[in-house]
This record gives sequence, structure tokens and C-alpha cells, in this order.
Amino acid sequence: MILFIVVFLLLLLVFLYFISILIHKLLKRIGNEKIALIGVLFFWGIIIYNFYIAIYPNDEFYENEFKTITLTELPKSAEIVNSTASYPDFQGDYCSSAEIKLSKEDFDNLLKKIINDDNFSKENDFLNSEEARTIMNKTKEDELLVKFYRTDKQNIDLNLNINFHNDKKTIFINICQI
Repeated sequence: MILFIVVFLLLLLVFLYFISILIHKLLKRIGNEKIALIGVLFFWGIIIYNFYIAIYPNDEFYENEFKTITLTELPKSAEIVNSTASYPDFQGDYCSSAEIKLSKEDFDNLLKKIINDDNFSKENDFLNSEEARTIMNKTKEDELLVKFYRTDKQNIDLNLNINFHNDKKTIFINICQI
């Protein structure tokens, strides 16, 4: 498996190298050497940025994950304290988790909303994904006030979890696409 990944990455780099050569030749034909060099650097900048964002998602990614789980917008008081995500594999499977601090009022409102939402069920098992364990490594299971999960009726392979800490400020969200 590792050999396959290494060969795939090498082929991808060779492909991107040839694309950058084509960009250089095209821009050199249209303009001059400086324009061609700027075009190639711009191309590689976009590639590097996309790889970085794929490996280290920004807060907007976790805001969207929150919305996917809770079907509501992230409250204004929210602060993403800790987060991690796996890189999607060849089938698109991935997991992401985040620790989010809320104001007490937003925490209480969100908890009431989820308790009254028939889409959510109480969860008995502690989260078992690598990402959830990483985010919740300092939190013991008995420190959780309540744990909820829901499944997406349109995508049954999507597991959605939200846990409420007993400090009444912290929530943990977790999504696994398996």
C-alpha cells in the first residue's frame, strides 16, 4: 500500500512538472520570460496552497462541519480551540473533529435545540475515531454531560456526533465519512 502511495505521488509530481513546462512554453510564446516564470510560480503556488488546505483545513471547514452536524449556523461566540482531520482516502472516507468553546447562553441554546430535535439520538459509546481521540485526549468520558449522534438520511455512511462537556462551555464535534 505504501509503495502504491509513493508511486502515485511521484507520478503526480511528474504530471504537475509537465503541466508547469506547458504553462511556461505557452506564456513565453505570448509574452516574455518574466511572464512565463510568474505564470509557473503562480501555478505552483496554487498547487501548494491546495495541498496545505487539504492537509490542514481552516476554521471555515470546521464551521461547515458544525453546520452539517447540527443543521444550524455556528454561534457568533464560538471559538474553535482545537481541530484535526484525516486526509480523504481514495474512496473519499475521512474523519474530522473539533473542540469548540461557546458562551454559556449559546451552549444552553444549542443543547436545548438538539435535545428537542428528533433527528438526534443519545449516544452511549465514546467516540472511536483517531481524530476524536486526538481532540478529546484530555477529556474523560465522565466529563461529558451528554453525547448525541445523528445519521444523514441521504448519506448513510456519514456518522455525525456532538458531545457536550459538563463545563457548559465546550462542545466536541466529530464527522466520519466511511
